[in-house]
Amino acid sequence: MAIGRTFKEAFQKGVRSLEIGRLGFGNDGKDTLNSMDETELEEKLVNPNSNRIFCLYEALRRGRSIDDLYRLTYIDPWFLHNLKQLVETEANIKEAGFHGLDKDFLRKIKQQGFSDFHVAYLTGTTEDDIRELRQKNDLAPVYKLVDTCAAEFEAYTPYYYATYEVEDESRV
Repeated sequence: MAIGRTFKEAFQKGVRSLEIGRLGFGNDGKDTLNSMDETELEEKLVNPNSNRIFCLYEALRRGRSIDDLYRLTYIDPWFLHNLKQLVETEANIKEAGFHGLDKDFLRKIKQQGFSDFHVAYLTGTTEDDIRELRQKNDLAPVYKLVDTCAAEFEAYTPYYYATYEVEDESRV
């Protein structure tokens, strides 16, 4: 299930949950689209297909504008801006490297839905290294309540999801 505090977080969780071996939206070593020429990429963007979201990633990585992508896909610019921000954060992770991951940057990364494994891939380290760094910085997930009864009456079977915020609703 892909629930998060932001679209970016929920989207990244959703991509990971597709069970196609992807670490999230973006570079995870499984990209085969980077060798695609511009004409073929445009064709894949215009015609909906199962890889379209990864074609969007490749187009954003190559610097295509939001207006251009909207013209090709008719995907609302709000979503395209959020996807572009994920591509920019990914570039920042790679640029910072493992030693540039301070507590504030790690929190931002986690709030955008980047998994430890994905961050490890981008920094050339291991998932254990990223987990240890989070623990050293006292950065752990908290759990938020999904109100399964829409506040109409008390929910006896609450559902919780993990996120990187401050308040843990599972202990209230």
